[in-house]
Amino acid sequence: MNKQKDDFEVAMQSFSLLQSNSNARQVFRAIKVFGKADLEVSKCYGAYFAKSDRDGVPFHLNLIGNMPRDERFKCSQFVQEKLRRVCLLAAHTNHKLSRHSIDREIERYPGAVFGSHFGHSISGFPGLLDEMGACAWAVLDGDLTVKDAVALTQNNKYFDIFSDIFYLKPNPI
Repeated sequence: MNKQKDDFEVAMQSFSLLQSNSNARQVFRAIKVFGKADLEVSKCYGAYFAKSDRDGVPFHLNLIGNMPRDERFKCSQFVQEKLRRVCLLAAHTNHKLSRHSIDREIERYPGAVFGSHFGHSISGFPGLLDEMGACAWAVLDGDLTVKDAVALTQNNKYFDIFSDIFYLKPNPI
């Protein structure tokens, strides 16, 4: 029975990769459009997007846009660390956001959400905006409801500017 469950999860991951990548690109474009007037956002030209299984093991890691070479390694590490942390939080507490365990002194930043089945994480924008984008990506992937995304992020400083991002429609692939 456990083997069947593992096979099902792998099939779900594989099936969702193409649509998930298209959705991630759509979220990236929306953040850039909504954030044109925000100085911090306008300085960001790229971000890593990562999606994981419930244990925090990434099966999708993608750089969208451009990022200076010296920042790539750091951001790719951050995006994966956020995933592991949010999945651990979701498994052992009722927390669904990596924001609930930030510690800037040891470089633990916000920017990941755990949906119904998967972790979604972004690194490259300011941390709280990474969080808004991760929630929007989870909504587009059908892993988080709009209602849950709004409830999770309504106290986020970017909520008023970026909450429309939760209403994007998936692009056909």
